[in-house]
Amino acid sequence: MLKKISNILSVFVGLTVINVWLFRAAKSTSFRGGNASNLMEEFAVYGLEDYFLIIGIIKVSLAVILILSVYFSKVKFFASLGIAIMMIVAIFMHLSVGDELIKSMPAATMLISTLIIAYSAKNSKWFLSCNIFKKNKIKMEIKSIQKFNTVNSIALLTMSLWGY
Repeated sequence: MLKKISNILSVFVGLTVINVWLFRAAKSTSFRGGNASNLMEEFAVYGLEDYFLIIGIIKVSLAVILILSVYFSKVKFFASLGIAIMMIVAIFMHLSVGDELIKSMPAATMLISTLIIAYSAKNSKWFLSCNIFKKNKIKMEIKSIQKFNTVNSIALLTMSLWGY
């Protein structure tokens, strides 16, 4: 059941981001920050007009990946987490310029949706198997670092005793 909800939300979020950035960017909505009448003006309200293009490319790319994650589940967690981070920043930007809370509701809805998607992806069999491997690899790397630090400490002590 959670997988179906996640897939529906993935398509919903992906299409919404694509719609906002590719089809509604030049249109006015009641959710635009400040008194902006289009997306570029909204970025100017936030002082982010220099980052408009790069943020747009990142958001649309993540949206496309999120839609594709319905078929390629290995990218679902990372795409949803990327969009979730973007939505956290969007909410923060609305609040930082003194917008009414209602203006950040679309971003909040998208944030909740992407967190549900990320949660379902994190609990997938594929993710859990990768996570177990990573934990074991990290433990091995920590042990290697600890051994290196012990050897390194002995070498430094010896060098200091000999006056180097």
